[in-house]
Amino acid sequence: APMSEVAGRMSAQIGAQFLEKNKGGKGILLAGVPGVKRGKVTIIGGGQAGTNAAKIAVGLGADVTIIDLSAE
Repeated sequence: APMSEVAGRMSAQIGAQFLEKNKGGKGILLAGVPGVKRGKVTIIGGGQAGTNAAKIAVGLGADVTIIDLSAE
């Protein structure tokens, strides 16, 4: 797999870890639980890394937004 694909997938997992209270985060669970909203993830760039980060974040249950300035 291209390194950008690996980096994108890893970034979502590592970001989720840093949301945990024991890592200094606010204790946000990306998937949410009944009665608690799911986490929001904003990804800057819709290339290989950004697209793969989005796939993992969606798979974790997050509300995902991708911001990309592509001319296409």
